[in-house]
Amino acid sequence: MVAVVSPIASSHNECPVSRLRAAAPLRLLSVVAVLSLVGPACQGERADYARDASLTNSGSGGRGAQIDGSVEHTTLCTADDQCAAGSFCSAGACIATINLAGNGNLETGTTTGWAPFAGGTLNLSSTASGGVAHDGQYSVSVTNRTQYYEGPSYTMPTGIGQYAISAWGMQQDDPSITGVLQLELICATTTFYLAVQGAGAFGVAMNQSIWTNFSATVDTSMAEATPADCDPNATPPGVVRSSLLYLNHVMGPTPVALPDLYMDDVVVEVPDGHNLVGNPNFEAGVTDGWSQNGAASTLAISATVAHGGTQSLWQSGRTTTSSGPRYTLPIGAAAYKFSFWVQHNGAAAHDLTLQAAYTCLGSAQVQPPPIAKASAVAGGTWTQLTGTLTLPPANATPDCNLSQATVFVTQEAGTCGTGSGQIECPDLFVDDVSISLAP
Repeated sequence: MVAVVSPIASSHNECPVSRLRAAAPLRLLSVVAVLSLVGPACQGERADYARDASLTNSGSGGRGAQIDGSVEHTTLCTADDQCAAGSFCSAGACIATINLAGNGNLETGTTTGWAPFAGGTLNLSSTASGGVAHDGQYSVSVTNRTQYYEGPSYTMPTGIGQYAISAWGMQQDDPSITGVLQLELICATTTFYLAVQGAGAFGVAMNQSIWTNFSATVDTSMAEATPADCDPNATPPGVVRSSLLYLNHVMGPTPVALPDLYMDDVVVEVPDGHNLVGNPNFEAGVTDGWSQNGAASTLAISATVAHGGTQSLWQSGRTTTSSGPRYTLPIGAAAYKFSFWVQHNGAAAHDLTLQAAYTCLGSAQVQPPPIAKASAVAGGTWTQLTGTLTLPPANATPDCNLSQATVFVTQEAGTCGTGSGQIECPDLFVDDVSISLAP
C-alpha cells in the first residue's frame, strides 16, 4: 500500500497550491490519499490545480462552465469522433473524464443522489442566500445531528472493485474536529465500513470554516477490506445490496459535540473497469439493486432457471410489453458497455430488447434507440444482449444533467392478452449481468 498524505493548511494570505502543482500526478495504482485544507487565497489557482491533479468535481452541473478536467470546454460535438482521443460526446459536449457522481457538486440546485446518513436533516446550502460552497454556488449539509456518525451521503455503484474518490468537507462550529469520509457496504449478511484515506491515523483534521479534501483510491474487492460476504463469485456467493459514501467525524470533547457537516464536489471515478453491478448473478438469492420497469408485476429469484450457477432474476405477472427487469445507473455522464443474458418462458417466439431510459433535470423521460435486440427468440432459450451506450447521448438536450438513468429488458410492442390482436407477455429471466465503463 502506498499513500501520499499532504495536510495543507493555508491562511487567508498564503496559497500553497502553486507549490503542489509540480507534484500534480497523484493518481497511483495503489491507495492514494490527498488530504488538504485550502483557504480563500487559493481560489484563483485551485481550478487549475484541480484540472491538473483531477481532485475536484468532474462536471455534473453547468456542463462546459467549469474548469475541472472532464469537459473539453471549447469543444462542442455531435459524435465521438469530433472529440479528442479517449473522450466521448455527451449532450453536445466532449467528456474527457467520467465522474459517476453526477450531482456531486450540487450545481444542479437539487439534492438528487444525496441523503442524510442514519439521521439528521439534509439541506441544500446556497451562497446566494448566505450559505457556503467549496466551489460554485451550492453544497449540501446535514443539520440536527444526534449521532457522530450521521452526515451527508451520496449513492455509490455497488459493484466491487476500485473507486478513485475525492470529496470536500467542512464544519463551522468547532476549532477542529477529526472528519472521516467512509464507504458503507451492506452485503449479504454483514455491513462493512471503509475509510477513504491512506495509511496512517484514522480521520483527518477539519479546521473551522476551512474546506478539507478527502481523496483516495479504495478497492472494495480486496479480501481484507470486504470479505466474501460481498463477492458475488465467492463460495457461498455474496452480494453488495447497497453502497453509500458519507461524511462523519470521530467523537471528541469539542465545544459543539455534533456540528453541522457540509460536503461538496464529490468525484467518483473507476480506474479498473470493473462490473458496476453488485448483484449480477443472483446467486445470493436476493433481488437487491433491481426493480421492474412499467406496470406492476412480481420480481423474484428463480431457483429452477439459470444461465450460470443455479439462480436467476425472474419477473412474472407482466401486463404490459414494456414491463421488464430494470437496473438503475449512476447519473454522471458516462459511456457504458452492457451484457445481459435473458430468457422468456413463452410458447411463441418473442423479440427481446435491452433498452435504456434517461431523464434530464426538469425534462421528460427519453428512450434512445435500443442498446441491443434479439429477434424471434424461442421460449426457454438463453440469449445474450450486448452493446454500448452513452448517457446522456450525444444528441441529448445540451447541458443535460441527468436526474435518472436506467436500463431494462423488454419485448416487442403490443397489448398483453389472449384476445384478437393481443400478444403473449411471458415471464422474463435475467442472469449474469455486466455493466462497465466503455474503454
